[in-house]
Amino acid sequence: MSEQIFNSYDEAHSYSLTIPWKLSLCNTGESCWCRVILPTEKILYKNKVGDIERVDEFEYIIPDGSIDKETAEYVVNLHNRSVNKPEPMAWAVMQPDSYRVFVSYDQALEHREDCAGGDIVPLYKEEQQIQKMLDAIKSTQFDELNLPEINEQNKSTVKPKRIPKRNETNR
Repeated sequence: MSEQIFNSYDEAHSYSLTIPWKLSLCNTGESCWCRVILPTEKILYKNKVGDIERVDEFEYIIPDGSIDKETAEYVVNLHNRSVNKPEPMAWAVMQPDSYRVFVSYDQALEHREDCAGGDIVPLYKEEQQIQKMLDAIKSTQFDELNLPEINEQNKSTVKPKRIPKRNETNR
């Protein structure tokens, strides 16, 4: 398996911002006040020095002597949470009295431009919400979901109708 080699330091740096980071000790060791922040993957880039082109390793996000232990831990945790954020399942265009959901950001953007406005909001898979939906579906208590129905004539959303619970209906 060959390693990817970036064409420049800037490309390597940009890539380093998209992968998780880790903390390391400086050469003084555990007793030192500082920490080093490193990428979790080996990142190589082409570096031309004079007439010679060589491959160097992008070693540090933040080198030794630059950041204290507590701040480094905070920065790494914050960065890693942002890098590991799940991809949205869908995108919603929110308007004051309605919303529409799209499977791609481009579709949501196109709809927003066609409808003169609205906010585009990413929708993430949330286990609690999925379980609530499944439980309601199993017991046919759709009114608990508070989901709007789609008006097929103009594709707008309308207030949900109350669907009776299973034990309230005649069999």
